[in-house]
Amino acid sequence: MGYRSDMVIGIPKKKVKAFEKLLIKYFPDSDVFVRKNLNETRYNKDIAIYEGLYLKWYPSYEDVKAIEKFVNDCWDKDDVNSFLVGLGEDGEIHSEIGDYFDYVGVYTTYEIYDMSMEDRIKEQNSIWKKSYFKSTETTI
Repeated sequence: MGYRSDMVIGIPKKKVKAFEKLLIKYFPDSDVFVRKNLNETRYNKDIAIYEGLYLKWYPSYEDVKAIEKFVNDCWDKDDVNSFLVGLGEDGEIHSEIGDYFDYVGVYTTYEIYDMSMEDRIKEQNSIWKKSYFKSTETTI
């Protein structure tokens, strides 16, 4: 149990290999974060965006500290925007780094569920895995 969040992270494309090594270090047997396959435009051509759903994202966790430090370092040292934003299960925005609002729209809404949270996650992961083989998305 515990508070869960959806996380969206954007990093400069030139930092993707280093970021993915970090993800593998902390999540070796998991595809916790999915790199999104965006239609490239001049607006987003230099940034890679990752999404993680239903995560426990606590500042005291070592993996969270490492990822937030990486994004902060990119934000401080890079000319390309880096960002991180969390949206809690209660709709609260947290863990903001950088200008996420340039790339991510956050809306508070509600949905009446017809299945358990676990089944919804399984269904979403199944959809992503099917789309993975039809696209160039990279799962980590």
